[in-house]
Amino acid sequence: MNISRRLFIGFTLITVLAVIVGAVGIAGMQELRRAGISMYEQQVMSLEYLGRATGALKQVRLDGREVIINSFYDDQKGAADAQKQFESSAREFIYWMDEAYAIASADELIEFHDIIIRLFNDIYLTNAGKINSASIADMPDHINNLEIKVLLASINDVSDQMESLIIGMMDLNSAIAKQTSDYNDKMTQYLILVQYFMLTAAIAIAVIVSLYITKNITAAYMTIDKQNKTILSSIDYAGKIQNNMLPAEEEFRKVFSDYSVLWKPRDIVGGDIYWLKNFNEGTVLCVCDCTGHGTPGALLTMLVVSAFETIVNEANCKDTAEIIWRLEQRLVDVLHVNTPEQIKNRIDDIKDGCDLAVLFIAKDGDVTLSSGNTHVFVCNGKEVTQIKGQRIYVGEGRLKSRDDVKTVKIPGNPDNKFYVASDGLYDQKGGARNNPFGYRTFKQLILENHNEKQEVISDKIWEAFENYRSNGIRLDDFELITFKP
Repeated sequence: MNISRRLFIGFTLITVLAVIVGAVGIAGMQELRRAGISMYEQQVMSLEYLGRATGALKQVRLDGREVIINSFYDDQKGAADAQKQFESSAREFIYWMDEAYAIASADELIEFHDIIIRLFNDIYLTNAGKINSASIADMPDHINNLEIKVLLASINDVSDQMESLIIGMMDLNSAIAKQTSDYNDKMTQYLILVQYFMLTAAIAIAVIVSLYITKNITAAYMTIDKQNKTILSSIDYAGKIQNNMLPAEEEFRKVFSDYSVLWKPRDIVGGDIYWLKNFNEGTVLCVCDCTGHGTPGALLTMLVVSAFETIVNEANCKDTAEIIWRLEQRLVDVLHVNTPEQIKNRIDDIKDGCDLAVLFIAKDGDVTLSSGNTHVFVCNGKEVTQIKGQRIYVGEGRLKSRDDVKTVKIPGNPDNKFYVASDGLYDQKGGARNNPFGYRTFKQLILENHNEKQEVISDKIWEAFENYRSNGIRLDDFELITFKP
């Protein structure tokens, strides 16, 4: 009898005995299985409710901001409609939180719920109501704009706390479900051991070791697979959030006679971001390349956009150097760049901050700009002018005053077209010698296609970039903003 046949007979006997012995513990194992399924379904339902509550909370914030924006533009109807939507979103948030509360299986989850609802009702809604009422009442004089902004900053902190608490509630819910699942797994293993103990020592040891190894490999694979799916799901959602931070296409159409935007993170989220806002005398455009790419870079972009929303206003919108200086102060303060601990632990080749170009496009076509490590190109159809960025890194803490930032003014010219890109374009390696893409091809494409629409020019630049890269790996995020005033 050959080895294969012996193995076949042996495993057949083991299988038959295992089936017979296994019948003894079927009832107990079925009960554990039902408990595990019930806990899984409850976990999924709870996470779904909390996810919807998170979405409703974000909508509450957006609706509140819409009230302020419409009030700022003296749109009474728009403000009133936004207020109604704000109230509706608030009710929806409370509804989904209550749904999650109804199936909460632990006192800790109930405590989370109570804290979140108390923060929302007692602090956030109260102050948001004051802000909305003040914004609507402030039309058309807008004399209380500063007070409204201060109140808005305070409730933003509260809403951030609530979002963090909801995430904590979700994590705790998952932990409780995992604890129950671990208990069920242990009980299942115990029953299996009891059954196999009734077999001969050799068979019992062989089967237990085999099952143990198989179970651990499968469990490890399932855990890794689940973690990967969770991470990818979180990053996908973060990508949606970051995309929603970008200016709407309508804002560009209001300002420019022609424009194009190419924003292509290397990963799902990235460190490149752009920001646009219209004012009475013109428009501010900020094109930023934050430290890194992926999730770390994306976190910095949220900080930078938040800073722009706060520091850029009607009074300083024309002063691009002042905007960069104030952004520097904000980043240094938030990132604690100048604290003794930060200086002590600082790693010289890692810097949190951004390269950027800040442009003010006046309504008469004049352009004022300041930039740090970001070049701005201007083409009039005859030549391409490269305005090099200063060697300053915003957020590093080395700027001493606004006067350290230079300003360049470009008189209006109906033939002028402007191009601003992050270094993900110029630094990409490729070609026969694997050299950086550089500036020469970029400027040549701009000049040769000057009479084309901006979208056509941008597409040709992207096509040239991809052909140059070929099968090489994208090294960084890609961002290209082009416009004609």
